[in-house]
Amino acid sequence: MGAGFVEDEVENIAFEGDGFKIKTNNQEFQASHTLFATGALTNLAEKIRLTLTQGTGSRIKNSIEVDKEGRTNKNGIWATGTVAGGSVHTIVTAGNSAAVMNIISEINGERYVDHDRLKV
Repeated sequence: MGAGFVEDEVENIAFEGDGFKIKTNNQEFQASHTLFATGALTNLAEKIRLTLTQGTGSRIKNSIEVDKEGRTNKNGIWATGTVAGGSVHTIVTAGNSAAVMNIISEINGERYVDHDRLKV
């Protein structure tokens, strides 16, 4: 298990067993969880039938509908930031990424907290 950075365009996400096959222009990947953090772009979300809602503001046509944890209507797919109805401002959207922590919590089977604890 791990994460990496790949600079490529995702063409499709197929539901396969307990996870996903993610197809890019040049490669395919297997994943147990997928996170949409695509700015204002919802083309792929629409293609794989994620539920969309009317976007926020005049420049955002659609957003991916998520619950308070960042889950979409498809099990294992999460969304955060502008594409999930958050602000278009980077500084605000950066703080809107609790979905990442919620994915880690789901994988671990317990709440994941990423900060130092104060000694009492």
